[in-house]
Amino acid sequence: MSTVQHKFLKQKSIGVVGVPFSGGQPRAGVDQGPLKIIEFGLLDQLKELDWQVKFDGHRDYSVMQPASDPPVGKLLNARFVSAVTESVAGSVAAHLKEGSLALTLGGDHSIALGTVSGTMSVHPNAGLIWVDAHA
Repeated sequence: MSTVQHKFLKQKSIGVVGVPFSGGQPRAGVDQGPLKIIEFGLLDQLKELDWQVKFDGHRDYSVMQPASDPPVGKLLNARFVSAVTESVAGSVAAHLKEGSLALTLGGDHSIALGTVSGTMSVHPNAGLIWVDAHA
């Protein structure tokens, strides 16, 4: 049993958004990150910490890929990335509106656009903690 007081959450609930996406960069494999994190037990570990876990599974973002998506300067797949990040923003916002903490698991760095956008749409004064493999 935890003695931590959750000042900003009315309930100890977390919405996990799995985003197996690699379209914002050229290397294969990063899309496997959220799949493996879930496979190796993250959801069970959160439940063991007495969190109510909401996880809707991993979405297949490949259906959002447009037939034509030429580079915009140095940006790869700008239309595809935009569609995916808009979807992620909606998922994040939905969890936050329910009073849950949103946890986004990706995928490549581009999904941060959706995470931040979805968060700021619900909590415009929110702060950001960034955990990145390259930090």
